[in-house]
Amino acid sequence: MKRAVLTALAALLALAAPAALAANTLTWIAPTQRTDGSALAASEIAKYRIAWTLDGVAQTNIEVAGTLLTYTHSVTALAKYCYTMYTIDTAGRVSPASATACKDTGVKPKAATGVTVA
Repeated sequence: MKRAVLTALAALLALAAPAALAANTLTWIAPTQRTDGSALAASEIAKYRIAWTLDGVAQTNIEVAGTLLTYTHSVTALAKYCYTMYTIDTAGRVSPASATACKDTGVKPKAATGVTVA
């Protein structure tokens, strides 16, 4: 009985979790300077924070290791995804925001043309 309940619960959770439709792959170049122009060594980058929106609505930030220069984000809705990066150094200081990059996975077909009624 206990196993049947767990199996049913697992099936419900699988239904509730949206399946990935595609993936957005983010890539970036690590900064080599601080805002004052002084050098920033790669070893001083603790992590990157990826702030993102889904059709303009802010979502939970993603943080990745400072050694990474790419991140693959599984997308679960046909929508416009926008990403802004922040660099966080080993002292916890956060950089200004990067430029925002967007991708629309919900591109729709154009409407039919030449429609007539007889």
